[in-house]
Amino acid sequence: GQRDALTLYASQLGWLHSTPKSDKADDEKLSRLDTIVNNGGHVDMPGVGECFYVAEMWQDMGLVSSGGMGPSCLSGVDILAWQQGTQRPVLPWEFTTIRDMSMSYLTMLHEGEKPETGSPLAERIYDPEEFEKRLLASLDSMIDKADK
Repeated sequence: GQRDALTLYASQLGWLHSTPKSDKADDEKLSRLDTIVNNGGHVDMPGVGECFYVAEMWQDMGLVSSGGMGPSCLSGVDILAWQQGTQRPVLPWEFTTIRDMSMSYLTMLHEGEKPETGSPLAERIYDPEEFEKRLLASLDSMIDKADK
């Protein structure tokens, strides 16, 4: 549902912001996003529909928090401080979804350093099990309509 779409959005953004490690010393250290754009490619992001405002809130909060050892997941305190400072209410499901988005973003930001890590969006779109489920559901729907 909405939460899955938003965490996929955050994972994809983390992957795009990641910089794959290279063994070559002379390689430019560009994020995947910069590499795609510099090569004239198109950047795909999953749709989040009417919940895009939650993604905007998360981005306004800073995506992640600063920790002593580097970026960390947004904490409950970070979200409450943003809520108090902006005077914008955050519903309970939005609160937990924003924390999940921050964690998903960080996970892919780190995983994306491995050159072989694929796009979370592409993996979701081309997941063979998901494809089979959707295909069977479509066929069942067509059979049900034909029987009527």
